[in-house]
Amino acid sequence: MGLFSLFSSSRPEQNIEDSDLLRDLPEDQKKYFLKQDLKLKIETKKAESQDELNNLSSKVLQQQQQNKQSKTAHEIQKFEEYRAKNTKRASVLENCSEIQMLLFQCLQNGTYSEKLTMCNVRTKAMFNCIETQRKTLSQLGFETARSIDDAERIKGISDDLFVKHFGKDGLQITDDSIAKHEEALENMQMEIWK
Repeated sequence: MGLFSLFSSSRPEQNIEDSDLLRDLPEDQKKYFLKQDLKLKIETKKAESQDELNNLSSKVLQQQQQNKQSKTAHEIQKFEEYRAKNTKRASVLENCSEIQMLLFQCLQNGTYSEKLTMCNVRTKAMFNCIETQRKTLSQLGFETARSIDDAERIKGISDDLFVKHFGKDGLQITDDSIAKHEEALENMQMEIWK
């Protein structure tokens, strides 16, 4: 066991400059041991700093994982709340809301003949919209969407397909428009679930 190890291991809290062992040494040896003691202190401080850095890094990683888990839990809860409010039925009615408004306007302010027939043309358009939207949302997988964005995208596509083939007022119901809608729906199914 060397002289240096006696200084550092026996009393680590004591400074080497205060040690009785250095008193009788020649000046050049004193400087050497003081220099070695300083190196040891620096290396010890570096090791402590590295341990602190590792501990801090570990804590940061744990916090990031907790944040990610809490974010995921929050997103799941948000999606469940969305699902509760945006059922397929509610989405169908949302997509048909303009046609429903036109039907109510017809019933309130329509001509005498429209009121007499209970706005038969608008009523058929409304029922066609409801049935078409219900079918389209089902075929596009609205009920199996995995996120709010996916569900909203499917609702938008369903609405766009209806307006494109039956018009904004839903009155352009022909065999040809129904066939084109069916074909576009099949193509869109493949597009969505690629």
